Amino acid sequence: LTEAMRRFEDAARLPNPQSRVVAVSLNTSKLNDQDAEAAAKSAEDELGLPVMDALRFGSRGVVDKLISDFS
Repeated sequence: LTEAMRRFEDAARLPNPQSRVVAVSLNTSKLNDQDAEAAAKSAEDELGLPVMDALRFGSRGVVDKLISDFS
């Protein structure tokens, strides 16, 4: 995930050099709730960013991060 995030940031910085990843959305549709939560927690620990499946668990963590970073 860390390498994928770096590549996304590199691509996003082509038109906007200040672009950065502030959160990650996972598609956990093939996982049960317990495994989905564990996957999100593992990704958060690895990346140091809010990680969620917005359809399954909502987007509160991302909203909080955006408000914190951009207000």
